Amino acid sequence: MTSGKTAAYAVYDSDSLCVERALEALNQAGFQNEEICVLLAPQHPIAEIVKDAGLAPAPDSAASAATLVEWLGRMGAVVIPGVGFFVRSNQFLQAWMDTDSDEDPAACGLLSPLGIADGEARRLEDGLCHDSAVIFVLSAKVGDAEWAKEILLRSGAGEASCLGWESTLAMA
Repeated sequence: MTSGKTAAYAVYDSDSLCVERALEALNQAGFQNEEICVLLAPQHPIAEIVKDAGLAPAPDSAASAATLVEWLGRMGAVVIPGVGFFVRSNQFLQAWMDTDSDEDPAACGLLSPLGIADGEARRLEDGLCHDSAVIFVLSAKVGDAEWAKEILLRSGAGEASCLGWESTLAMA
């Protein structure tokens, strides 16, 4: 990643409505879906739907499966530790592919490649592996990252932060 690139990230409790509200607010503010990564706890309602999607389909489940795939495909990446990962954005895919770790991308240990300091990443990942959600937004300008942080806080985040970093994550 070249210097001067920034990001904002925020932590939410397991309330899926806050996550949806944040994603909608980011889109309305002009952030593109491919700039957004959503990391969900395995207990999150969407994670439960993903887990259930692997079971034999019920007669009326085709519509719900299509809705799920549409939702997952909207974001730059959606990661559910221990369940699965869905990556649409080359930026996020490259960050995880360039790590030295042999871990499955669906396992905890995902935030350091995105530029979050190791200690902070471990703290956030601990929450993520239990009951929280993290939204990570790429930005080409510091002002945009600050704006994303404000949007995330207004949409119900328990905490939010901005960062600028040198990492493997490249802006397209």
